[in-house]
Formats: sequence, structure tokens, C-alpha cells
Amino acid sequence: MLGGDGDVPSYDEVIEVVEKRVFLGRLPEDVTEAELVDVCSEFGHVEEVRLLREKRVAFVSIETWAGCHSAVLTLHDRRRLSGHADGQTVHAKLAERKGKEKTSVRFARGMESSKLFIGGLQEDATDHDLVSLMEPFGEIVEAKLAPARGRMRCGFVTFAIWGEAMDAAERMNGLASEHGSTYKVAFASSAAPLRRPPATDGPAVGAVRQGPGARDGGAGGGGGGGGGDREFE
Repeated sequence: MLGGDGDVPSYDEVIEVVEKRVFLGRLPEDVTEAELVDVCSEFGHVEEVRLLREKRVAFVSIETWAGCHSAVLTLHDRRRLSGHADGQTVHAKLAERKGKEKTSVRFARGMESSKLFIGGLQEDATDHDLVSLMEPFGEIVEAKLAPARGRMRCGFVTFAIWGEAMDAAERMNGLASEHGSTYKVAFASSAAPLRRPPATDGPAVGAVRQGPGARDGGAGGGGGGGGGDREFE
């Protein structure tokens, strides 16, 4: 199981409860699938739209977790569609898996935690290497390497939003590096400290760098799908 730290949910815990698709409610009666594709395409590639017109709800599959999370953050209680009456807005959440209605509330609109532990780095890895490894998945707010110990090194990366961290964990955990090691990528507590060696071993932490983001790039793989079409309330 791809674990987290303390009360920070792990990647595996999340995908057991919610899917990589967005539930949209409070839709206008005459909304079309084409309109929903147009609305959601700003967050990434739309793979599928399932419109339940009689219930005025829809399920939209977007290619990445970052895309789904961004859609929820941007649309929920904010976006009006053509056909909406004055004051009406879209209701948006991550779609729940069948039978997980009670536990899905925690993850319905994503989490605040976007900090990842990255293990399996080379001893001579630099801050730039850490940023380059993770920046395909989104905007990096902070990246810190822990001091080198032995042949392997680790660090922490904080993304702008939780969905970007989900994409990085999905794609990178367990992946073999070009140096023969295996990356370990897991959610970390926002307060997780870097392990510091004795003062005689030198500086504790490398310089912090920020990398450019690409929120809709570099993610895919498993972890989505498989749930029932249920309405969030």
C-alpha cells in the first residue's frame, strides 16, 4: 500500500473511495454532452461524458487527477451554464465509488495536502534533478533534498494542488529509475521534517528551488474507473 504520513491519506486510500472523474449536479434541463465537454476541456483531455438528463447530473472523465481536481475547485458553486436561472451554479465533486458513499465525503473535493516524499534518488542528485523529475506533473511550490546517506537519497516536493501530487504518486511510485533504483513516492505530512545528520556531517538541506508547472501534462496510468454512477448530495 502506498502509504501516507500520520493522518494524511495515502494514494491507495483515495482511489478505494473516489474515481478519476467528476460528478456534476444541478445541471440545466437542456444541457448537452457537447456543452459539458466544452466546459471541462479547459482542465484537460475529456475522455468520456455520461449525462443522466432525467436526474440533471453527469459524470465527466478527465485524463488526470490534476484536471479533475481543478475542475472541482473551479466549477463547484461558481460556474453557471447556459440555461441556469439567476443564482444557480454547478455542483461539482469527485465521483464516488459504489458502496463508498459514507467515506467519500472526505475526498469529494480533493485534499489540502500536496506534499510528497520522494525516495530512491541517487546520492549525487541535485535540487534541479528533483524538480526535473517531478515538474511534468504540475506546478512545484517547493522542493527540498535531504542530506545524502549511503547510495540513495530522498527529498520532498510540494505541488500547487493535491491533484497534481496524485498524478505524480500514480505514475512514479514503484517506477525503476535509469540508475537501477526504484522510486518510492508517497504523501507526506505537511510538517514532515527532513532527517538531519549530526552537525559534523555538514549542511542539512540543499537549496530550495521552484520549477515551472504543467498541470495538464504527464499523468495517466491506473487508479481510476470502476465505480458506479451515483449522485452526490
